[in-house]
Amino acid sequence: MDIGEVSSVIQFNRRLSEEIKPSAIQQWNLYADEYAQKGGFPQLWMMGTAAERSAFIDQQFVERVTLEDLRLVKEIRRPEIFHQFLRYAFARTGDEMNMEKLAGLIQTSRVTLSEALPLLLQTELIRKVERFTGKPVRLRSTHAKLYAADLMLMQGITKIITSLEGEERGRIAETLAHNVIRLFPGVSDISYYREPSGQQEIDFIARVGSRAVPIEIAYKNQTDSHHRDSMRAFLEVHGKQNSFGILVTKEVWKIEQPILEMPLPIFLLTA
Repeated sequence: MDIGEVSSVIQFNRRLSEEIKPSAIQQWNLYADEYAQKGGFPQLWMMGTAAERSAFIDQQFVERVTLEDLRLVKEIRRPEIFHQFLRYAFARTGDEMNMEKLAGLIQTSRVTLSEALPLLLQTELIRKVERFTGKPVRLRSTHAKLYAADLMLMQGITKIITSLEGEERGRIAETLAHNVIRLFPGVSDISYYREPSGQQEIDFIARVGSRAVPIEIAYKNQTDSHHRDSMRAFLEVHGKQNSFGILVTKEVWKIEQPILEMPLPIFLLTA
């Protein structure tokens, strides 16, 4: 599927809707929930409990990378700062963060955090999304959102059960969606949109060539018009001919322009 072409997205959805009936979406949500809780590490799937999986991930991936591997790349006085940073960031995944304030919260300097973050991004444990600017060259920003590269990493370091049925389901769904958007062919950049007033926000803006595709995650039983209004307002300013947006829902599946609505498990199949 070509995420930058509305005809391709519509054709994909129509083809799938012939195979997956709306009445089956609840079952597909259960599949998505199982994936969210077990993650993308096959060696963990046979472990019986979430506690076992979390301990394995924390010890074999997070601690080994943050406390051992990164010290081989750069001399670091306080390697534990990496672990503190990941714990804080993963517990607030999807929230806009001010890097200067974050440095203070984990008791380090902005300079130290600025040096540490690029190293962490290279480990593929965490991924950074910056604010949409509408400009071809992005200036250095003090604000960003951070996402775990796999939900088991988030579960391992925060001990939060990554279920789509729990209190953190919004963060979980957003993380799953982000990691799929990264896989779309042709996507050169992912950002998020936020008005200075904060009244309108969109979770992701996928840049495909000269086209910007807004993608909003609303994993709940009922969606309100605010999500659609924000995307329509964005398209009016930044859209081109045949521009469109995608609203990722829990169960609603509407193949219409300019806002296509599709359930999360269906969206996870698109990349």
